[in-house]
Amino acid sequence: MIDPWSVLSFLRTCHVREESDEALLPLCAAAAAELDALLRADADAGDIRLLDAAAAAVYHRLCLRALESGQGVSVFKAGDVTVNLRTQDVLDAAARELERARAQATPLLRDDAFYFGQVTV
Repeated sequence: MIDPWSVLSFLRTCHVREESDEALLPLCAAAAAELDALLRADADAGDIRLLDAAAAAVYHRLCLRALESGQGVSVFKAGDVTVNLRTQDVLDAAARELERARAQATPLLRDDAFYFGQVTV
């Protein structure tokens, strides 16, 4: 079983968040439970690839929430330097990160997909 506290720790390490542990822990538990349901029987639940995938899923959800609520920094100015950052760009980057992390965790997950088709010649 993937430990939600480990997911939270990984999330804090890779994706700096201002939210409190109390706000993030339920999201970490949900992401861990989703991956737990897909784990192979011989997979190590403490594998860093699983923690990375769960943390990326939480980060993606947080970016979605920020986009939907209109939160997030869009323009930041410090002295003569101005940084423009669209929240959609942040969400796209989070989606790419989630896809990368899930791809790395694939060897630890069951492959339940099945395709049946007919080949005609």
